Amino acid sequence: MNPNNIISERLLQYIWQFQRFDFQDLKTESGEKLQVLNVGQFNTNAGPDFLEAKIQIGEILWAGNIEIHINSNDWLAHKHDSNLAYDNVILHVVWENDGEIKRNNELNIPTLSLKNRVNQKLLADYESLINNSATIPCFSQFQQINNITKMLMLEKILVNRLERKAEIVLKMLEKNKGDWEETTYQLLAKTMGFGLNSIPFERLAKLIPLKILQKHSHSINSIEAALFGAAGFLENTSDEYSNSLKNEFKFIKAKYGIDHQIGKHEWKFMRLRPANFPTVRIAQFAQIIQNTKSLFSYFLMFEDVSILKKMFKT
Repeated sequence: MNPNNIISERLLQYIWQFQRFDFQDLKTESGEKLQVLNVGQFNTNAGPDFLEAKIQIGEILWAGNIEIHINSNDWLAHKHDSNLAYDNVILHVVWENDGEIKRNNELNIPTLSLKNRVNQKLLADYESLINNSATIPCFSQFQQINNITKMLMLEKILVNRLERKAEIVLKMLEKNKGDWEETTYQLLAKTMGFGLNSIPFERLAKLIPLKILQKHSHSINSIEAALFGAAGFLENTSDEYSNSLKNEFKFIKAKYGIDHQIGKHEWKFMRLRPANFPTVRIAQFAQIIQNTKSLFSYFLMFEDVSILKKMFKT
């Protein structure tokens, strides 16, 4: 078996996601000690392959995205060097390193090569699966597993999922110093992103805290100005309504010391129906915030789904 003949980006994504490689004396191609703290969230849409990862290189802790390629120079072949969405890639994971890759600021992107770190049995198993002519390659093996084992696996997956979701909430609550209202606001924002835009939506909620929007609850224009402005959607617009929001956002930025905003390129529109466009969701989010005095209390009090439907009807 020649490993190079079966290696694909999808296989490398799997190897990275489930950390199926040798960690002994892990170093970047430049010789710096590397520690993987969080592999990130697998991204099936446009942009880097894994989002919100955490690694440590030497003594420095890095948080950002991970990009996967077969060869280092695929970065250039895929034109990532001219795409701002790849500027916050903190590690380039490749099968074989065939050249240094730089960011737009000319700094090298740390590279990890997996060619000599992957077990040959994993590659052999992968080759047998991709060469299997069955519709579901692992079907025969699945039939050999007894029902009790299957049920235990499903229960374990369910419990793990609930624990993972609870951990996300508790970590967010800790960062918000026990403020359930702000935590509910950030979780709602993340949910409004519908997976594809959940990360920039969550960042938007952190850039514009709920307390700021509540001070302007009398004006939907002020709420929209704060959200659309911080989201980067007021850049390069010239219509009358956008100009009014721009002026309001300038006032809000100065008043509350907002010194950062999300790049417009970070929002995703591809493979979304117009009703799910982030611009539409932000407008709906603004309406929900204005119409709901206490988000946390609203979620605590509802006894049937009709109450929640009323809240989200905008």
